[in-house]
Amino acid sequence: MSQQDYLEVLFDTDDYTCFGMTKFDINAAKAISTAPPPTQYVSLNPLSGTRADANVSKFRNILIEIDKGSVESQMKWLDKNKVPYSTIVFSGNKSLHCIISLETPLEYSEDYRSLVEDIYFVIDPDSKKIDKSCKNPSRFTRNAEVIRPDKGIIQSLCRVTSRKSLGEVLAWIQKHPNYPKLHKRTTSIKSSEYFRKTMPKAISTHDKNKTSSMSRRAEAFFTYGVSPGQQWRQEAWYACSEAARCGFELAEIYTMLEQVDGYLNPDSTRIPEEAYNKSLTCGEFGIKLNITKTIGDK
Repeated sequence: MSQQDYLEVLFDTDDYTCFGMTKFDINAAKAISTAPPPTQYVSLNPLSGTRADANVSKFRNILIEIDKGSVESQMKWLDKNKVPYSTIVFSGNKSLHCIISLETPLEYSEDYRSLVEDIYFVIDPDSKKIDKSCKNPSRFTRNAEVIRPDKGIIQSLCRVTSRKSLGEVLAWIQKHPNYPKLHKRTTSIKSSEYFRKTMPKAISTHDKNKTSSMSRRAEAFFTYGVSPGQQWRQEAWYACSEAARCGFELAEIYTMLEQVDGYLNPDSTRIPEEAYNKSLTCGEFGIKLNITKTIGDK
């Protein structure tokens, strides 16, 4: 395994990134070349300018830096969690730098940050193992197969596999034992067209007779989530009210809402039940007349 193998997993031939000898270096250079630079750092994601989050051109690579326990125990912990890594590099001191590299980069920074947060949460919900400061997309990570100047030790490439599809990563998250705890958290990974194609369409799994009378607004929400400019809570409440009006049971509505984003927003876990009960007492027109007041109730 070589530094070239490492870089070719993280970057395409036309990508630029920042190679640095100090944490303050910012200038970009070709990521893939015939003579990879022997620098101790490399920026995590491709760049369109100097090293800064605002200049990240592809939201592809996610860093998991473990800084607790022995290196051997860190590797066992990664294996125990079945992390779908693409590369793992030894820092040359006391930590492993694990990177998940996506086959298709995420389109929006919000999607990237949400996915990073969810990955960090499922593998380390108590924040005891990994460095949570590693979440920004332009940060430096350790370059592979070069000598760390201050230690005189090689930053060895421990493992290298391949890029992973977003579907693989999401499936891993959903199978993780800590996944149910994510129902209490927020996610915004839904704007990417790739994500929309990857995730199941919630209403497609339910009774078409019930959905046939559902409004287009509610159907659009259950299929794609919110559009730019819409408020998630308001659209969720409206869509759940519509589902209740169309005859869906409360358990079905919870499932449909959860499938839209993967998990419920923390301030919206009562939406299905509130909407369901409102539909029973107010009927269709009552729901529409009272929606503004209801979504503001605490």
